[in-house]
Amino acid sequence: MKYLKQPDGTVCVFESNGSEDDRIGADMVPLDSAEIQEYLEPTNTPPPSKEQLVDGLLASKGVTRLLVQLTIEVSEDKAKALAASYDMTEAQALAYAYSKNKTYRECKDLEAAIRAVETAP
Repeated sequence: MKYLKQPDGTVCVFESNGSEDDRIGADMVPLDSAEIQEYLEPTNTPPPSKEQLVDGLLASKGVTRLLVQLTIEVSEDKAKALAASYDMTEAQALAYAYSKNKTYRECKDLEAAIRAVETAP
């Protein structure tokens, strides 16, 4: 393959057998081997932003931030409200809810992962 760069920086790739040479402009410059390697395997891709990481976490679970927050708040409010009825402290009721309610547990774990991303340096 022939790798050439246009004046605006766009890289164009042509067949090495010459069948596309008529499409090569006079202002195109061949890439050297290091530039070809960088084109084929870019190394300067910026890391994802915190927002992109959080969006990825939410997408991986198929939920929205609103749904996570609602699930946590409803579960915690209900556990706290029922704690006295079952002779438990609020902390005990929350721990019980965490151990028995899979959806609540998944949302709390996701919330912790999001917090870790958002507070990372």
